[in-house]
Parts: sequence; C-alpha cells; structure tokens
Amino acid sequence: MIIGIDLHGTLLNKDWSIAKNLVEPMNEALAKLNEKTKIYTCTGNDLSFVKTHIPSSIQKYFAGYVLETGCVISDKEKEEIITT
Repeated sequence: MIIGIDLHGTLLNKDWSIAKNLVEPMNEALAKLNEKTKIYTCTGNDLSFVKTHIPSSIQKYFAGYVLETGCVISDKEKEEIITT
C-alpha cells in the first residue's frame, strides 16, 4: 500500500505550516503507518518548499515526494523530472 499526502489545505494550514499542537500526534500516526506502508508527499511545489515548510521530524517518515503536480519525483535528496 502507498499513501500520498497533499500539502496545501491538508497537511499545511493557511500559513503554510503544521499547527504546533498537531506535530506530535502526526509523528505518532505516521510512525505507525510507516511500519505498514510507504508514505509520499504530493504537492505542486518543489523540493525546497517541502524541506522549508515540513518539519524534519515529520519528513523522516516520507519515502519520497511527488512534486510539481506529478511532473517531478524525489527520493528526498534529488529531483527527477518526469515530464515538462
């Protein structure tokens, strides 16, 4: 099973952050899910945006990222353009 989590309006609030009171419960939930599945962040943004706005304590649970509305994928370190 694979889970894709959207950023804007789902994981991030209107201030482009995760509410502080949700970080720890989210870490606990992602840790449990991570034992059973691969988790990806899906966003229209690029890798630098994700690394800036998602705390590293949460990023560690992601297997990678689907970026720029599916045109780019990332293994968390480098980006690969799929289509322009």
